[in-house]
Amino acid sequence: ECSTCHGPPPDTKHLGAFEFQHADYLRRGVGCASCHGDVTRTPQVFKVNNVNNMGFCINCHLERNVSRDCSVCHY
Repeated sequence: ECSTCHGPPPDTKHLGAFEFQHADYLRRGVGCASCHGDVTRTPQVFKVNNVNNMGFCINCHLERNVSRDCSVCHY
């Protein structure tokens, strides 16, 4: 569990026009490793996924068959 060492994630992270709410994703069962990778299996921590890239987000939404309506994430 990431929060054991790192504490709870920040409530809100601003990525340009996108306001990311960690709690929304955690509540839906999207864990830390979905975006940040499985850091428990790496010898050092490094950026696994480019979470600042819309393509990464869209692919994740397609895989999970969830809304791709812009207004769902971009306020």
